[in-house]
Amino acid sequence: MLQSSETVTVTDYGTGKMRSSTRRVKDIAATSLESPKNAQTLFRLVRFLSDKELHSGREDNTLNIIELGTNLGITTAYLAAPSSKNKVCTLEGSKALTEIARQNWRKLKANNITAIEGNIDNTLAATLKQLRQIDMAFIDANHTKEATMRYWHQIMPYIRQKSVVVIDDIHWSKEMEQAWKQIQNDRRVACTMDLYDMGMVFFDPAYLHRNYRLRI
Repeated sequence: MLQSSETVTVTDYGTGKMRSSTRRVKDIAATSLESPKNAQTLFRLVRFLSDKELHSGREDNTLNIIELGTNLGITTAYLAAPSSKNKVCTLEGSKALTEIARQNWRKLKANNITAIEGNIDNTLAATLKQLRQIDMAFIDANHTKEATMRYWHQIMPYIRQKSVVVIDDIHWSKEMEQAWKQIQNDRRVACTMDLYDMGMVFFDPAYLHRNYRLRI
């Protein structure tokens, strides 16, 4: 992706305003992809949750994972890699990016990913209703406080005690920091972990009710 000079017309909702532009794939990759460190952290989190499920008495031992903001599909592949039994559903507003992501998944033989195209504001509710339960959510779409809180409130009815929500770019702007603070203060939250680039939210009451700042 970092070497691809292919150009695509991208429809972007990530800043709160729909706009289309022609961009090179390598420029998108250079500015939009998660760092290897963060992507590997997400991989390990999914693996941790998968291992917990194996001992939870749940019959199918699978996780329902939802990602808001597919981009080139690299982070999606990290989310899908720990177990082919897990079901990963990713939502992306840009048709061109979704197609590149699908090509990447085919190369990686990541067959447990489903992509939903279209404005997330229009697709999220129906997707959640179909999934019925969310074990992990990764929010990396519209980076405004209003949109982040809207995603949060839509996802929350589908969260269970052992679920984890990860929010990307929590220090990207003052708005995102305000959204992160509001989420930390939600009475349903057991504890949070601020990794600077992203924040993890846990709901298990067995955890100490604290807001941690961690360096990874």
